[in-house]
Amino acid sequence: MKVPTKTLETACPVCESERTHPFFQLEKMPAQDGVVYASEKAALNAPLGDINLAACSRCGFVGNLTHNSNLIKFTEYTYSKYHSQKYRSHVEKTVRILTDKYSIKSKNVVDVGCGEGYFLNELCKAGDNYGIGIDPSLPKTEKFPIIHPRLKLIKTYYSDEHAKYASDLICCRHVIDELPSPKEITQLMARNLGEAEDGLIYIEVPNALHTFSKKLIWNIGYAKRSWFTPTSLEALLEICGLQILLTKTLFGDEYLGVVARRSYARGSLSTDIQESMPSFLRILDEFSEHLNREIIRWNKKIENLRLNGEQMVIWGAGMRGINFLHLFGDKKIFPKIVDISVDRQGSYLPGSGYFVNAPEDLQSFKPSRILITNSNYKEEIVNHIKDLSLTSKIEYL
Repeated sequence: MKVPTKTLETACPVCESERTHPFFQLEKMPAQDGVVYASEKAALNAPLGDINLAACSRCGFVGNLTHNSNLIKFTEYTYSKYHSQKYRSHVEKTVRILTDKYSIKSKNVVDVGCGEGYFLNELCKAGDNYGIGIDPSLPKTEKFPIIHPRLKLIKTYYSDEHAKYASDLICCRHVIDELPSPKEITQLMARNLGEAEDGLIYIEVPNALHTFSKKLIWNIGYAKRSWFTPTSLEALLEICGLQILLTKTLFGDEYLGVVARRSYARGSLSTDIQESMPSFLRILDEFSEHLNREIIRWNKKIENLRLNGEQMVIWGAGMRGINFLHLFGDKKIFPKIVDISVDRQGSYLPGSGYFVNAPEDLQSFKPSRILITNSNYKEEIVNHIKDLSLTSKIEYL
């Protein structure tokens, strides 16, 4: 859990600059937050990887220098967020941007890494579009009703072969940041747009500027190969021969959404953000220092809970909950973790081996304290706790 003291020599996968700034290290973390296990033993033996983050001093890209794609299994990925009303609201707003601002209506849409197809289904419904969803992790049966008749899901990896689906829009949400080469997948999508002048690409990723400036340390997972600021994401798309039409923060600024189209100018990095880099690099260094302070703070807090004979239930079995319990898991202090997602319930979390319960299980347990791992869902979780008639003290990670 120390910050590297020397510059690691590696080229930025976006702009190929060798000016890197190492700032964060966390060893032996669960390789994937999107994979849960059928047994405690399997979860405890889940693959682990080291996180060594460095920033490109030219374009602002942040990447894990020790990322090993062999530890990532997309064919077993099972995590969806459509159980949350707040997340569904985010999807609805994003769909509205595409259908209303960019007239994605009665168009052909390809969704790369579509998951169970929820976003694509909503986009097809809202704009009466034709949808092709492509994802190697598709379940054998849909976990929510795919009701639009013009939607088709294909269980495979995205490739040049899919250029045959003439696309007015290619969507790729929360995928390029988990692949070994974000440039290769972006170039592939740009090629597959073909020569259509009106063809668009929509890319959505976590917002690195928000994550690091707000010090969301529990958001840093091994599965994330890449972290993009607005500038570095725009740089990637420009280098891949795309013209930026819109860059927008979404979901309480946690996500970035970019709409782009083919550019017939030669792909290049149009701007060098040297003037803003010193302040961004300071944010990154402060982020790493904050992790060390939080580790000290939680060790003290856990000891106080132990001395007072108190326990705390964890609410939220996504990346933040997985990372936290992997570092601090102690079932005498944190006896349970709950999540509203049926994809998580009844399974075991990687690293810590915790069993995921449904929130309704707390009605008989009646915890004195509840730790909400993601305050983005604060309002709906607090309302859920009230609906369960629980009087627990609520805290936030």
